[in-house]
Amino acid sequence: MNNEFDRYADTYDDVLNKGLKISGQESDFFAEAKIKIMAEKIHASNPSPKRFLDFGCGTGNIYEYAVKYLPSADYYGIDVSEESVKTASKNLGCSGFNVFDGARICFQDETFDAVCASVVFHHIPFERHADILEEIYRVLKFKGSFFLFEHNAYNPVVKKVVKDCPLDENAVLLTPGYARDLFASSKFTTHRLNFYMFFPRLLKWFRCLEPYLSNVPLGAQYYVQACKK
Repeated sequence: MNNEFDRYADTYDDVLNKGLKISGQESDFFAEAKIKIMAEKIHASNPSPKRFLDFGCGTGNIYEYAVKYLPSADYYGIDVSEESVKTASKNLGCSGFNVFDGARICFQDETFDAVCASVVFHHIPFERHADILEEIYRVLKFKGSFFLFEHNAYNPVVKKVVKDCPLDENAVLLTPGYARDLFASSKFTTHRLNFYMFFPRLLKWFRCLEPYLSNVPLGAQYYVQACKK
């Protein structure tokens, strides 16, 4: 892990939105969608979560939605990019952002009710994934949930977006099969992979069908919900 994102700390949203232009949506749309999915799943078993960790928070693009949809939870974010953490703290006025050293998460065991990694793992060397997953497991409370969101490597539009986006110049996408195997060999005892984001803005009227397509490996993104039991 390195600080390659330091140079994008002040321009991250602009660069990302330019890359997402083909989808017809800006980054806020995707950030909110992730938090809405998580909030629904979290509240099903824990109506009042107390602490939420945004692993790989960058400049804090999901912060406002975490506050909106998880109002009972204190927000914390960590990232290896010191400049991104500084930008997030300054722009959002939140003291919960911290620099991550790339190895050990700076919180005690069983601190968080939920942890999210929003399209982060494809920036982490594959040989580090298992160790990072174990750290996330450590800071997660008993019966807590970890949500891994990633781009679908099988979606041709996604592959083009990633190829053309400067933010992803060193990214290596995780296939859904790899993600399943990663969790199967982890300490997490239950995990489920779901596909979503099937329809671009021009076909948004069909998005109501997405819950019925979660097993179809064509969505632009997928997520794994893993529970610590």
